[in-house]
Amino acid sequence: MAYASSQKYDKAIAYFNLAIASDPQLAVAYSDRGFAYYNLKEYQKALSDYDRAIALDSEFVIAYYNRGNLYKQLKQYQKALSDYNRAIDLNPEFSALYFSRGLVHYELKQYQKALSDYERAIALNPESAIVYKAYNNRGVVYERLKEYQKAILEYERAIALNPQSAYVYRNRAKSHIQLGNILKAIEDLQIASKLYSQQGKLTEYQKTIDLLQTIKSIKQS
Repeated sequence: MAYASSQKYDKAIAYFNLAIASDPQLAVAYSDRGFAYYNLKEYQKALSDYDRAIALDSEFVIAYYNRGNLYKQLKQYQKALSDYNRAIDLNPEFSALYFSRGLVHYELKQYQKALSDYERAIALNPESAIVYKAYNNRGVVYERLKEYQKAILEYERAIALNPQSAYVYRNRAKSHIQLGNILKAIEDLQIASKLYSQQGKLTEYQKTIDLLQTIKSIKQS
């Protein structure tokens, strides 16, 4: 587990193998090895380990959560929902489950369910590092619903928690554009581009600059 925490997944797997050889009924070893395989993008091996962990312990919340994340990554959204639902039944106070399920509801265009899940994630653990992401994601849902003012309010909450989140500024700029607030959109895009540049995210920086130039040309015309 120490190697996995240090992202040395190959070494972690070697020790998980030893643990499983010593005790083939150790469900947590399969789940943890599955997590290591997942991070190495060896998804079928990860899935096999999660299946084994759950077969050994039908109430293993983390294994359901991790397998749900794997199914989400593979875009098998109904299977992901099934695992998240089972995990929530077992532990309804686990905030990350609601956040992840909200992502799946969004992909399935179940927007009200996504909003509800993000709100639940925030309420359960308001000090979590993912809270600003939940606010951002709620903003994205409201934007998809064309409720741009509500989207802006959610983005503002996200920025208050993490003012270094370049993508939140860019998202807020898009809602400002929809409302005709061009000057505010330009200001947000300038902040986003600066942050992306400082963070070395050059692809996102260029996307933001391109959008900024487009908006400026529209304003000038």
